[in-house]
Amino acid sequence: MKNKVFKLLNIVAWIGEIYFVLMAIFYLIFLVAAVITPGTQGWIRQMMITPFFKVSNGPSAWMVIAVALIADIVMIVIVHYLQKMIVNLNQEKYFEQDNLQLLQRLLATVGIYTILNWVNVLLICVTGEFAKADQLSSEWVASSWNALIFLAIIYIIYLVFKSGLKLQQESDTFI
Repeated sequence: MKNKVFKLLNIVAWIGEIYFVLMAIFYLIFLVAAVITPGTQGWIRQMMITPFFKVSNGPSAWMVIAVALIADIVMIVIVHYLQKMIVNLNQEKYFEQDNLQLLQRLLATVGIYTILNWVNVLLICVTGEFAKADQLSSEWVASSWNALIFLAIIYIIYLVFKSGLKLQQESDTFI
């Protein structure tokens, strides 16, 4: 049963990694096309209209897309770290230095991703014309709390693994 769960988690991680790679390619193509195509301001405006906002000008749209691309690349790294953790746990490598380093990296990259999302929302707030500003604001607050809670959970797991590694090292030296 445990192996099936780890295999399923690994498949989900692979699907997530493929999804985020495809999204990064999409953002990159969109950004390059927006930069090199003359007279892109109208084209970008048409592409960036959503139920929540429309971008006021071309350069601000490029910044939003660029930050989204960077955040997407960071998400690829996050999923890769999760995949490595899944493989280690499936091989019953629980309290090892490698897992502790993976959790440290995961904590840092999730923090970077959270900051990038905040920057992107601020860029949208500064450069956009909002149709439903109150809805965007409430969704941003909810996603911010979710990100902070996720960071806290990763930190707690990191502390548990760190304590477990210390106990295992003490046990190994005692025996």
